[in-house]
Amino acid sequence: MNIEPPTETTAALGAAKPPPVTLLIVDDDDEIRESIRLVFADAADTGSIPYTVLEASNGDEALTILRESVTPLVVLLDERMPGRSGEDLLREMLGDRRLRRRHAVILMSAVPHLSRRLRLQRLLQALSIELLPKPFMLEDLEQAVDRARQRLESRRPAFSLSLSRRRRP
Repeated sequence: MNIEPPTETTAALGAAKPPPVTLLIVDDDDEIRESIRLVFADAADTGSIPYTVLEASNGDEALTILRESVTPLVVLLDERMPGRSGEDLLREMLGDRRLRRRHAVILMSAVPHLSRRLRLQRLLQALSIELLPKPFMLEDLEQAVDRARQRLESRRPAFSLSLSRRRRP
């Protein structure tokens, strides 16, 4: 048996870029959504991980996007919104196994003393959700999104190649 050294093509496969990330920004504040969108659009332009950014201005829009998404999402979720709040959306996700396993959520909150809300703390723990206090530094936001992206990647089934050929009829 003759084994050839790896070619440029096979070497390039080993050093493949991380898959693109779809980010869902859920916040009732238009300026916050725009600012976050611009941060991740800039990150994609610099040649790092490519981001596709979706936006929702309330919990109901977010729930529709989460349910209809064919790809896992990293969700930046505001805690306080009119109508369905971030906490309400998390409770919905806790009750839906598909939603809680498919997406990675980061809860953004400007509420001081959020740690005193025991029910919310239990919910965050049950869903393995990171809390990002507002206002936040851009570096903290980027790091939180990167950790969520890594959680999603660890949940994906490993890609395997089949070495056997199928016979055609």
